Amino acid sequence: CSVEKLVEDYLATKEQAGRSAGHLVDLRARLGRFAQDKGETAVAAVRTKEIETWLYGLRHTRGENKNKPMSPATVKSYLGRLIPLFNYAIKHGYRPDNPAQHVDPPKVVKEKVGILTIPEVRRLLAKACDDTLPTIALGLFAGLRDSEIKRLDWSEIDFEEGHVEVPAGKSKTNMERFVPIEKNLSAYLLPLARPAGPIYPANGRKKLIQVRTEAKITDWPHNALRHSYASYWLAKNEDAPALQMRLGQRSASVLFDHYRRRVKPKDAEAYWEIMPQSE
Repeated sequence: CSVEKLVEDYLATKEQAGRSAGHLVDLRARLGRFAQDKGETAVAAVRTKEIETWLYGLRHTRGENKNKPMSPATVKSYLGRLIPLFNYAIKHGYRPDNPAQHVDPPKVVKEKVGILTIPEVRRLLAKACDDTLPTIALGLFAGLRDSEIKRLDWSEIDFEEGHVEVPAGKSKTNMERFVPIEKNLSAYLLPLARPAGPIYPANGRKKLIQVRTEAKITDWPHNALRHSYASYWLAKNEDAPALQMRLGQRSASVLFDHYRRRVKPKDAEAYWEIMPQSE
């Protein structure tokens, strides 16, 4: 069995098992790259050193970080996909051991959660056009993941009931949730609302980078919109369980470790008062 065939079969079983769309996209991206580079190699011939060399040689292939090495966290994430892949190979008799399991994972230093400042949020919203504004507003004022916004439809935003519906099939954690619509989110979305249709714009990645450039935000934190929502919301409401449900997080520890940064009360108040007329 070749690596390419192994990856193909493994992905098919995950799809048949009903894994979430977000999980499948992630698997295809990471394992697909492994299959692309090692496709013709026999599964039984893959060695730990070969996997280690491949992992630590990974480079970004597009965007602002093109040709730069992957971060330790990303390398660790790739490794986390390879270990179950080779367990699947053992299960089906393609080899007796798991070479990925013996790779030393990189040390990941926990970085401070990055969020946008109030002036940066205002500039970002002011520079957004009609096609990019809904995506930015949903990230800033509803905390939706990028992957969720990309699959969200206007029909899933219920202004009458006052919530955004994130179906289980469109959620990273395969959990359906309803995110209440904040007053500023409503103010930004209502003028652009449609009965149905995709929210994320065509060629959205390029357009959103252009908005950031025009807003003169040179340091863009990881998950900047979602982390800003979580940090400013918690500072205002001081209700971690409610925020956990809004974000669709299974663990409170993940919420505090990865999504929250301390925010001054006056800044939290200013954040939730940002309105279209104030730009």
